[in-house]
Amino acid sequence: MRHPLKKISLIISLSVFGWLMSHANPSQIDSLLQKASTVSDSGKVILYSEIAKRYIGSSLSSSMEYALKALSLADSLGDKRLIAEAYNRVGTVYYYLNNYEKAIFYIIQSLKIRESLDDQSAIASSYTNLAVIYMALQEYNKAIYYNTKSIELKKKLGTTKNLGINYNNMMIFYEKLKDWTNALYWGYKTLDFDKNVKDYQSVADAYLNIGEIYHKQKDYDRAMKNYQKALTTSDTLKNTFTTTLLLNNLIQLFLDLHEPAKAYDHLQKEEEILKNYYNPRILQGFYKNLSAYYKSLHDYGNAYKYLKIAAAFQDTSRENNAYDKILGLQKSYDSQNMEYQIRTLKQNQLIKQLKLKKGQVRLIEFGIFSVLLFILVLFISWSFRRLKGLKNELALRNQSLEKANIELFETEKELQSLNQTKDKFFSIIAHDLINPFQPILGLSELLVTDLDRLSEEDIKKYASLIKDSAMRLFNLLSNLLKWTQAQTGRLSYDPENISLFELVNEILSFYKENARLKSIHLMNHIDKDILVYADRELVSAIIRNLVSNAIKFTNMNGYVKIDAIERTDFVEVSVEDNGTGIDSVRLEKIFSLESAISTRGTQNEEGTGLGLILCKEFVERNGGKIHVTSRKGKGTVFYFTLPRTNESRK
Repeated sequence: MRHPLKKISLIISLSVFGWLMSHANPSQIDSLLQKASTVSDSGKVILYSEIAKRYIGSSLSSSMEYALKALSLADSLGDKRLIAEAYNRVGTVYYYLNNYEKAIFYIIQSLKIRESLDDQSAIASSYTNLAVIYMALQEYNKAIYYNTKSIELKKKLGTTKNLGINYNNMMIFYEKLKDWTNALYWGYKTLDFDKNVKDYQSVADAYLNIGEIYHKQKDYDRAMKNYQKALTTSDTLKNTFTTTLLLNNLIQLFLDLHEPAKAYDHLQKEEEILKNYYNPRILQGFYKNLSAYYKSLHDYGNAYKYLKIAAAFQDTSRENNAYDKILGLQKSYDSQNMEYQIRTLKQNQLIKQLKLKKGQVRLIEFGIFSVLLFILVLFISWSFRRLKGLKNELALRNQSLEKANIELFETEKELQSLNQTKDKFFSIIAHDLINPFQPILGLSELLVTDLDRLSEEDIKKYASLIKDSAMRLFNLLSNLLKWTQAQTGRLSYDPENISLFELVNEILSFYKENARLKSIHLMNHIDKDILVYADRELVSAIIRNLVSNAIKFTNMNGYVKIDAIERTDFVEVSVEDNGTGIDSVRLEKIFSLESAISTRGTQNEEGTGLGLILCKEFVERNGGKIHVTSRKGKGTVFYFTLPRTNESRK
């Protein structure tokens, strides 16, 4: 009996499992962040490192952010012990990004500093970390060497608290070498140790590893017993990574036992978890099991299909490159954040100076008042006029102070807004930057491996899909570049006389094919004589974004119309469609970063989420304004203004 799985749509993110299976509990992290504002800089380094550790189990982007903050602050303090810990934390994150070269570099830097400090306990930890990385590189003898050194050093120091990790590593190394006797010896040694110290997560891992060893020896009964014990413990701990790994192993076991129905039940359970959890290793195992399941049903078409998808997860280097770009943007943010802190310090200094001046004014007033009392009888008329003048001067100074306080309050609000904007900006990047890679990777793999089997029509179709994904990625990167230039004041502005009719014709010819696929009628109603004085590249970007959005949200057989009306000093351009329209809630914030969320079009088209925000930036850069009107289900009209040419004004 067949058990076809429903179509799986996974949300790609940067969340993977943690080295010590740490989890990001929001309340705990909030507590640590609050504590960071009250401790010294050295205390902040320790807290940032701890936050990075807690984020490893749920968000590698956040983990790397705080690991780099810890390293930067430790380096500025010059504290070698803290620098070594920060190096170790950064290396840990790179390990889970599968960038083993950088992981080894940072771990060794940490080890060198710890050796110079003769910190034996920390050196033992570095040995353990190196062993794990060499295991990932399949250099198992080196892994055993460093792990053995770590065990010997810990026993010598009498620090046996973390020996269970080393025992577990020895089991895995020998398992990789297929030395089953030694593997089981270290496996049960690990299990006994973890039970004694009541480390239940490690107990679950030990059961899982022992089950794998029996599974590889085809001792299915013992394998099943250990898997079930591990799954029960993992479910209690709510550890997503361990649970999915166990489900993969159980699925393989049921398929080996020729029980596809039970394998299907576990595939469904794992599918639900993977909708909100991304890990290349887990996904590769899931799709391999899905392929094996269909193969057991003699459905070789689906078996081949999912095996190809599994192969796509073997190399995640491109995803890592995209993540490195995110880290580059994060470093830019850190630099900007430092500038904001300097500005805040200067403002605090200004407040102190103003308060000091106010106190000095009061002292002067008191002195003058005393003198005036002394000579009041002889110079009463003159003294009255002088006192009145001083009061006026004091009032003016108080007004200046109040104005300064208001400006400082507005500056604080601006800094908070910028910080929120930054958070939203990175969430957009993390969400939108990685999506276009999936069809490019999967379809290009099909073209490489199955070119001889594909028809010319299939090849054109796949090439077109790859092109569309590459174009979306290019548009996103182009928008990000322009956004960055605009925010840093490096966006060029070269105004010239532009014929709107000709420019719109060029843009519509570019989108002609997209419109044809949806039978959308593109109309240029702009008078040929209308000229504007603006930056051609920025105006082109505005119209391209608005036309692209209009096509995206217009149904089959609709229309997109571009028109322009000359006013006294400006030209008002409109881009109109009869598409799905925009609801009133989103319409109010459509040009703010807060609402910049990629929404799929009427034919499931994808966007970048930054287009309208860039439109507003570019319109204002040209001295114009932009607004929108829309009715849900009836259509949308975007209006923006541009300066007329000097000739047109005359």
